[in-house]
Amino acid sequence: MIPVMASAHGPTRAQQTNPVGPDHTHPSSEGGSIPPTWPEDLNLVGWRHQAGSAAEVTGIKPTPLEEPLPIAPFDPDDRLVEATGMDGRPRMALYPYPSTALVLGRGSRVEREIHSQACQRDGIPLLRRTGGGCAVLLDPGNAVLSVAVATQKLGSLRRQFDTISDWLLDGLRGIGVRDLGRNGTSDLTLADRKISGSCMARSRDLLYYSATLLVDPRFDLMERYLAHPPREPDYRRRRSHRDFVGRLLGQAGIDSVATLCTALRAHLDLATLVHRLDI
Repeated sequence: MIPVMASAHGPTRAQQTNPVGPDHTHPSSEGGSIPPTWPEDLNLVGWRHQAGSAAEVTGIKPTPLEEPLPIAPFDPDDRLVEATGMDGRPRMALYPYPSTALVLGRGSRVEREIHSQACQRDGIPLLRRTGGGCAVLLDPGNAVLSVAVATQKLGSLRRQFDTISDWLLDGLRGIGVRDLGRNGTSDLTLADRKISGSCMARSRDLLYYSATLLVDPRFDLMERYLAHPPREPDYRRRRSHRDFVGRLLGQAGIDSVATLCTALRAHLDLATLVHRLDI
């Protein structure tokens, strides 16, 4: 099994609340619709299906590391991944993130990537995802987009990242956001500032992709809890978090995370993505 990532949570579990409101369905590659699988009826942390966790379905588990702070699995999309693993149907979820947490990459080192004393003092949860990359801060100013697709072949990692990034860019342009681009492995940018990072985990028969969309991020919390990353894309140019990260708030009538999610859902066609991926 091959864990993969692109640049783009612990003492408390504040994320055990349902982050979105009305139910919605997602388009199916079969031409119908897929009943909502996340997050309308799912607690964010601790849910386990009889088939096992998302890590068990993909065969990818976080790297076991000795770390001074308690770390829980980042598993809000377990049900989405497990359901696709069982029936082979593609699924998509787009939702506001409900709380503040630090999400470590599969191989992230706490001592290199976060300000652990500040996290411990403030009670910020630490979570670890199955995908790679460096630690990121999630807060209620972010939206999370996740996709699970059954595959028959691994295919080209570079092509898959480019294909999904272009699909997401098409959606953002469809709601009127301009001056967008791609940088680094899979970052999306607005006027040379990062407005989305993503990671991917693949097995022989499943692809899981998750991206954070920065609508109204807390730059002050980034600087408080996140160290400068040990590795960075060339276009960052050693910029601080505040100077490097952008926001979607104010673009194309986006006045909240909920507004973005509602508008973007209507412009992200899952069947189109599956066709483009051809896996």
